[in-house]
Amino acid sequence: MSTILQISNLSKSFDGIQALNRVSLDLPRGKISAVIGPNGAGKTTLFNVLTGFLTPDEGEVSLGGKIIEDMRPHKLALLGIGRTFQNVRLFAQMTVLDNLLLAMKNPKGVSLWAALARPQIMQAEEHANRARGLELLELFRLADKAGELAENLSSGQSKLVEFARLLALNTDILLLDEPMAGLYPEMIETLKKTMQALITQGKTILFVEHNINVVMDISDHIVVLNHGQKIAEGPPQEIRKDEKVIEAYLGKRQDASA
Repeated sequence: MSTILQISNLSKSFDGIQALNRVSLDLPRGKISAVIGPNGAGKTTLFNVLTGFLTPDEGEVSLGGKIIEDMRPHKLALLGIGRTFQNVRLFAQMTVLDNLLLAMKNPKGVSLWAALARPQIMQAEEHANRARGLELLELFRLADKAGELAENLSSGQSKLVEFARLLALNTDILLLDEPMAGLYPEMIETLKKTMQALITQGKTILFVEHNINVVMDISDHIVVLNHGQKIAEGPPQEIRKDEKVIEAYLGKRQDASA
């Protein structure tokens, strides 16, 4: 199994509180990996470091041998790393479709010269981008919301639009922060199938999720954090019976004779 992202001894503290404590892991290429752990375990801090929103106190992150932990989010997106957020970040005063169009990269008509000299190319590109945006919205049954302002969406719909926008960005590595939170069961199933389909297209997914049933159902690889430290790592069948994981979630097991 090849590695696409290497994380070595990451540490990050806030006002003396150790959010990450020498966390290391290799993200397997073309797989669905999950990060789980109790509240305050360091999951979102790890995501923020991996996507350039935080700089670690110690440690390295490398992509294909290139050190990236000091890069800003937009540069990481150009390298193929994109993310969603636990608290959705859409442009509220723009339409749903326009939110997706903003993520479409490498437009041919970005310069004034191109706009004046090649209007037909620009029009064709805009048409293709709009078609792609509508296709992504249809995937989540939101095509009828394309012209709506993003501020009018429900929290669940906003989360799905953010995921669609990430797909529009077309990155190779997708980091999803609690993608299932606030979704109805049928949309959870749709999102699970979408994630599995993305793997067949060569994508790599790392996601944080509190829905353990979802994690166990679709993950190839699971990393467990507790108090900023990695306490377990492996396939679902190993993680579900790991004593350290059970203790972190449920507390120490009571003696059966008690």
